[in-house]
Amino acid sequence: MATGKLTKRTVDAQSPDDKDTYLWDSGHPDALSGFGLKVTPSGRKVYLIQYRLGGRKGRTRRITIGTHGTITAEEARTRA
Repeated sequence: MATGKLTKRTVDAQSPDDKDTYLWDSGHPDALSGFGLKVTPSGRKVYLIQYRLGGRKGRTRRITIGTHGTITAEEARTRA
């Protein structure tokens, strides 16, 4: 689970692994909490937002924003 600013360069540099991998948007002033990228073993890259319902003990939910290539990281961050 890597972290850093999600840009076109960082998203393009992510390669598929044996299982789903996540790259989270953090560690910079414009970071959006819960915004990330999911890379599937087939190489599909999907922007998503993750949030928790009901506080710390609540269930975690992930909502897909869009596929990389269809939208950019900045567009996905704005939609999130």
